[in-house]
Amino acid sequence: MKLRPRTLGRREAEELIAKIKEAYPSFPLEPGVVERVYVEDANFTVYTFDGMPCLWHKGKEPGDLIPIIQCLDEKAGLGLGWIKGYLIIDKGAALALARGANLMVPGVKSVEGSFASGDIVAAVYAEGGSKAPVMVGRAVMDSSDLARAVEEGGRGVAVRRLHYVGDKVWEAARVILVRRRGARS
Repeated sequence: MKLRPRTLGRREAEELIAKIKEAYPSFPLEPGVVERVYVEDANFTVYTFDGMPCLWHKGKEPGDLIPIIQCLDEKAGLGLGWIKGYLIIDKGAALALARGANLMVPGVKSVEGSFASGDIVAAVYAEGGSKAPVMVGRAVMDSSDLARAVEEGGRGVAVRRLHYVGDKVWEAARVILVRRRGARS
């Protein structure tokens, strides 16, 4: 995996944070050390904040900023509070999502937050009091329609996959985190 990191200057970092705050008003970080890591062989860009990979987009030029699963983790990252919503899913859905599937309505146990169709949300497997994000995607319906579909035993796609555990974005974030830990040793 060819990673091309570049530390952003103060002005560039502030502009990025402003763009992030438009999409995610509750994003909890201010500019510290902000890096733009272009993953050359997979053609996407990851943004890190003090070494934590938090957002990505396709290509070199900024597009939709999509949360990275590791950043949504409550133990190692920032948690789920800064995105518009997330869905608690069952084990079968978690296994299917880890293979790259879209999230289907029958796999959703509950809907958290308020979001519109087209918003970026996370799918989270919850067990024993902990929540593990397994997929980030674009909601096909708004939160109230989705909650109703879940309650009524609806069918169809709930969220279209953008990023999931084990994909190239997840792997790049893992490599970045391993390198960060190695640099601190």
